[in-house]
Amino acid sequence: ADEDIILAPDDNIQIEHGATMYAEFMGDERKFSITGEISASSTGSFGEIKLNDNQHLNIGAGNDLKIYHDGNNSVINDVGAGDLLINGANVRIRDANDGNTIALFTQGAGVEMRHDNTVRFETTTTGVKVSGNISSSSHITASGNISSSGEIAGATLDINGTGNISGDTTFGGHIILNADNKIKSDTTGT
Repeated sequence: ADEDIILAPDDNIQIEHGATMYAEFMGDERKFSITGEISASSTGSFGEIKLNDNQHLNIGAGNDLKIYHDGNNSVINDVGAGDLLINGANVRIRDANDGNTIALFTQGAGVEMRHDNTVRFETTTTGVKVSGNISSSSHITASGNISSSGEIAGATLDINGTGNISGDTTFGGHIILNADNKIKSDTTGT
């Protein structure tokens, strides 16, 4: 037949079919190179698996999960049925340059979204907290307390509940009250 196992003098072993080499064990470099598919029915351990650009690590009977690098982007592609689940007591997304946290999801404690490693948005047991400015191209509607220690500027403030505003407030449009239609002013600081 055209199948050959070649023991080379440099401690290499080659498996060929015709003129095509399908596998090579390079003993001097401790590498095993295969052209084609690898199929395994048991478990094993590896130091690392190296794939070139646009070569996919396919997982699942129907290649439901693919992990690869396309030359520009690293891609996790879930194309199967169900959700892509990421489990962890603390799930942290970090930037590639210096490892600063972009987002932190903490079990039982909420979510933090950061800009330049500074927390700007976080969930709390009572809602959300924003550190910095909020910019909206439309009006903001709240059905609860609005608390601010800075300036609130906008065209429309729509309050359906109790609005507690401490700080300078500037409006170029309307204030809409949907509760008892009363505006109370307390200039005494109490």
